[in-house]
Amino acid sequence: MKNNSSLQSITFDTIRFPLVTMVVFIHCFGLPNEFTPLCEVKDFNYDEIFTFIRIFFSKVFPHIAVPTFFIMSSYLLFRSFNGIWDFNQWSHKIKRRIKSLLIPYLIWNMIPILFYIATVIGGGIIHNKPIQGLSEPISSLFSWHTYWDIKIDGALTGPMNYPLWFIRDLMIHIILSPLIFIYIKTTKVYGILFVLLYYLLGFNFISIPGLNFFVTIFFVMGSYLALNKIDIIEQFKKYSNYIYPICIVSLFIAVYTFGSNLPISGYSFRIYIITGIITLFTISGFLCKKYNIKGKTIITSSTFFVYAAHLGLPIQKSANIIVNSIADIVPPVICYFLVPLITIFLCVLMYIILNSISPRLTTFVCGR
Repeated sequence: MKNNSSLQSITFDTIRFPLVTMVVFIHCFGLPNEFTPLCEVKDFNYDEIFTFIRIFFSKVFPHIAVPTFFIMSSYLLFRSFNGIWDFNQWSHKIKRRIKSLLIPYLIWNMIPILFYIATVIGGGIIHNKPIQGLSEPISSLFSWHTYWDIKIDGALTGPMNYPLWFIRDLMIHIILSPLIFIYIKTTKVYGILFVLLYYLLGFNFISIPGLNFFVTIFFVMGSYLALNKIDIIEQFKKYSNYIYPICIVSLFIAVYTFGSNLPISGYSFRIYIITGIITLFTISGFLCKKYNIKGKTIITSSTFFVYAAHLGLPIQKSANIIVNSIADIVPPVICYFLVPLITIFLCVLMYIILNSISPRLTTFVCGR
């Protein structure tokens, strides 16, 4: 029988891989990009069913992943503080996160550029042609924009390896964590209720590269739970009978109204995020306890590699090529699921091979 503390730690370890799987699904919506909101469709047919599946698995359901990661990250930062500020502990944690966050962040933003440079050089050698067009990628290796705010789509910005915006924002919030500590100790429960209501009511978020108030909200939530020595699994379990039905209803309303201008679309989505996080922790904790799950395996240890490599290397592109080659004989719904599943499989396979060849290098690039 596991005690509550160990159960929570095992649950944290166990859900990391499912969470990163959700992140991959978020990036695999596929084509067509445009769709009619389901609430505006008059007659459902196969196309609408396909749209429902893609919205469910890429646009709504998996979006609990990133907020959950922020909650766990801030919880782990503050859990050993015993409710009081400890500068020595904080500085020690900062130093550890240079290895676990900053160094892998820099490496995995360089890798796409280095891979492109290697491709150009390799192509020139194979085809016996002059090697050209390297000045721009080489100069980008030394540009701060590469590691901070390349424009992605519209107002969105991120580092070269776009999913790593999570680490960028996490590092900024870790640096600002003394201010967050002061906020929590000063405002107590009222401070957490404020950020929770602020999120649920959909007020505008302050969003500049590295400092997104959306991130702050969930970082504060995790920090509050840790500083008040609240066991996440046990605390959330108390409300599970009320939360589960709200989670299911809000999830399907969010899917049904996604992409529309209906106010309920945003409200239902945010309610789902909060209740979905609680549901995820409680169900995962229950399963870990019931089936005596140990937490760390070769699959769970590959979590960071899958996260960084699925777009940092042309793995998802390779999965798309594989699936497109059979798209004429395989139904679109199957193709949709194959892309993220093949992407994850290739990432894990590459991780296992790399780890068997050079465990030290694997540990280094994964920040462990």
